[in-house]
Amino acid sequence: MMDKRIKVLAFTPNLWAGGAEKVAVTVAGWLDPDSFDVCLAVLDGSNAFHKVPSHVRYEVLGCRRARYSLQSLARLVRRFQPDIVWCVHPHTAAMAAIARTVMRLDYSLVVGISTNRTDSSRLVDLFTSWVFGRAEAVIVLTEHMRRSLAKSGVDESKLTVIGNPIDLEEITSKSRQTVEHPYFLGKHPPIIVNVSRLTAEKGHTLLLKAFKSVRERRPCRLVLIGDGPLRKMLALKASRLGISEDVAFLGAQENPHKFVSRSDVFVLPSEYEGLPLVALEAMACNTPLIISDYAGSQELVEDGVDGMIGKRESADDFAEKIELILSDRKIASSLAKKAGDKAKAYDVKVVIKEYGRVFREAAEKTLRGGVPK
Repeated sequence: MMDKRIKVLAFTPNLWAGGAEKVAVTVAGWLDPDSFDVCLAVLDGSNAFHKVPSHVRYEVLGCRRARYSLQSLARLVRRFQPDIVWCVHPHTAAMAAIARTVMRLDYSLVVGISTNRTDSSRLVDLFTSWVFGRAEAVIVLTEHMRRSLAKSGVDESKLTVIGNPIDLEEITSKSRQTVEHPYFLGKHPPIIVNVSRLTAEKGHTLLLKAFKSVRERRPCRLVLIGDGPLRKMLALKASRLGISEDVAFLGAQENPHKFVSRSDVFVLPSEYEGLPLVALEAMACNTPLIISDYAGSQELVEDGVDGMIGKRESADDFAEKIELILSDRKIASSLAKKAGDKAKAYDVKVVIKEYGRVFREAAEKTLRGGVPK
């Protein structure tokens, strides 16, 4: 057993408005400070959206890309002397693996995988496999991800399934805050909400088409929370579909929960996901949700019980499911309640225990000198 605080260096590209970045901040903040000494390092400190807890050290390496960070990372490691480097992004994980090998650094590597993306090249797959081979532990979000990596050759003993952590107390508190947007004031039509970065893989074009179909049957509104490179294109698409007057682009919001909790249905038609944090947060807000049938989606939602699963490439299927929830209050209420119950299993107070266990086991390898050079 270790008789000192375990030093954890959490290494991520930035603190922009993304799920993996939020997980890094949440875990760093919730690790027991009596047992763990945590430093959160980012490549790029600009446009930080997530706030680092005051008791967590924060370092900005000042590199625009991971491949330029070797020397800066090595200097930080020599200064902080971590037992573990924990990475939630493949680029930073790769640099941490390379730095340990090339610079002869002494730490255990823990890698977190956040998506089921499968469209990478063979070269990328080979390099990723090399990184996983160098890691002492690989944290995945679902059993599907664990099975897929094991099948691809990753040592099963390194793989641990830990769901994304959500702060239920914070979500509940923030969900009750006042909303001043006109869509939510007074008696208003049903609201469909989406929270995600405005990028192609999140399926916003499909969502706009589904919304158009539902809107042709009943008055309703669509709220899109998040920002990204496709914002102008999506606004133009909404205009061309003739629905722009009932679509609101709210950008990234420090508190999306107050909007989600007052919406009638949360929809996430992504092409691929891991265990989407925004969906878990919607469940915690007791809002009925529809997600896409990406690989592993059934581990988050039991279709028709605590949510619904729509076909990824079918706007019509999503429209039918949205309409069902909006038209049947009994179904909507049942889905919302069971979703809220399921979300409790992902409370950070529960999940952080698993992170602590994995970090302790990895740190023991560093202490015993069992880390490969």
